[in-house]
Amino acid sequence: ARFMELTNAINDYLNSSSSNSSSSSSFSDSEESFSTGASEKKQPANKNNCNSRSRFVGEVLRTFIVMLSPFAPHFSEEWWEKIGGQRSVFLESWPQYVEKFLTLDEISMAVMINGKLRDQITVSINATDEDIVNAAKNSKKIEGHLAGKILMKKIAVPQKLINFIVK
Repeated sequence: ARFMELTNAINDYLNSSSSNSSSSSSFSDSEESFSTGASEKKQPANKNNCNSRSRFVGEVLRTFIVMLSPFAPHFSEEWWEKIGGQRSVFLESWPQYVEKFLTLDEISMAVMINGKLRDQITVSINATDEDIVNAAKNSKKIEGHLAGKILMKKIAVPQKLINFIVK
């Protein structure tokens, strides 16, 4: 599911940004997201799911090459041919993104102590400020920084970060 979320997010980003900005910056931002998702997808080998995983990876690769083609035409054309494309990659239809994969269930937030980044936490997109504060305080890395100190203030930037000011 994470792979599909990333593929659809990249597709949506390219659709919206290719008309607004230079193609090289659009691709370099997206390339980082795609490579991050590829490393997160690793799973142990299993004979039962090998064939379905192979088809899935093939579909993601085909989609990625089509999305890459406006930015790296020669590279895309060469790789399209290597994966068995019968005609030019530029004759393929642009992949459609699926809206449901663009909505996130969880977000990653920075946790700071006196303005210094100390940890990252993952919380529900619908988490209240109290839930976020509790998750941050329960983090092993943060517990040590808060131990024996007085919490003066909490600064929260919704869906981005939480900063604890301590003395």
